Parts: sequence; structure tokens; C-alpha cells
Amino acid sequence: MYKLIILLLCYIIFESCTHDPTFIMDVDPDPLDTMMVDTSMVEVDCMSDDISFSDFIFPTLETFCISCHSGGYPSGGVSLDDYDAIFEHVESGRLIGSMNWESGFVNMPLGQPQLDDCILEKIESWINDGAQNN
Repeated sequence: MYKLIILLLCYIIFESCTHDPTFIMDVDPDPLDTMMVDTSMVEVDCMSDDISFSDFIFPTLETFCISCHSGGYPSGGVSLDDYDAIFEHVESGRLIGSMNWESGFVNMPLGQPQLDDCILEKIESWINDGAQNN
């Protein structure tokens, strides 16, 4: 009788097991948030006159840099949280040197494609015009 109960339990256990190839996957509601963007394919007005810190420079740095270079422990000790922090790296040449991928600088954005020429041209124009906090 004991063997029969064990045999019955084993049968029930094996019969209750099924192979279900359906996987439940989390779907990102906005997959574009995690995709790399090729900025060379985006139409940008490349006029480099009157570049504003608040209208172009800071939003550009927010888009490409702030995720790593902000907060209490910014990557590489380079904080780009506000105008004063950014201006420090403008004066030293580190900001544009890194973004232009010049020799002796760490290429930024790290692990991403280089920013397109139009964006770099606008940043250089802003720097050449005195890097005003406007």
C-alpha cells in the first residue's frame, strides 16, 4: 500500500509538470528612451550666430552629458551641473577638447558616437564668443 501511494504521488507530480515555452517579458513602454541616437541624421539649424547658454548649450549638455557628469560624485570628477561648473571646464579647454575627441582628452560622450559637427560648431562658437551665461 505504501509503494502504491508513493507511486501515485510521483505520477501526480510528473503529470502536473508542463513545458510552457511562453515567456513573459517586460516591455519598455518607450523603447526610444534607451536607443542610441545618431545625431548626424537629425536636421539641425547649423547657424552658429548668437548661441545662448540657456537655449542651446545647457540643453545640449543635459541631453548628452548630465547623466554622468552631475550630482555628488560626477564621473571623472567633472561636474556639468550649472554654468559655473561648465565654465571651469570651458576655461581649461577640457570641455571642447573632450567633445572634439582631441589628443590628450578622454573622448566624450564616453562609449557613444561623437556629437555631430553642427553641435560642436555651435559649442565652439559660444566659447569663442566669450562663453556668456545668457
